Amino acid sequence: MGKTSDAADAPFPAGSVVLITGIMGAGKSNVAQLLAERLPKAAHISSSSLAGSWHTFWNPGDSPTRILEIISPAGLEDLFRELGAPGGEYDPSTLPALAARYGCKVDFERTLPIVERHSLKF
Repeated sequence: MGKTSDAADAPFPAGSVVLITGIMGAGKSNVAQLLAERLPKAAHISSSSLAGSWHTFWNPGDSPTRILEIISPAGLEDLFRELGAPGGEYDPSTLPALAARYGCKVDFERTLPIVERHSLKF
């Protein structure tokens, strides 16, 4: 893991999103990793490491966060919209049915210990 810098040293304003694009083999992943190592509160998540893998995201801080997630093929973003809609109260008894409508599965056996360990709100 590389050295991280102070916010004052960051080449981008706070709250910036850096989107790296280019042809296959151009070095995008290398550049993304180097930026993640240099910028405070940055992360590089390789899409190839997530494909077909169980994964989750949460905000460990007290301040609001924003996530830019690019989903391909399209359709799964509707699940996130439904989860965030007013009145959408989901829990371990109702979330599996919602996820199934979008071709997803929920693994509470592995997720709930993480929720408890980090005092997350479900």
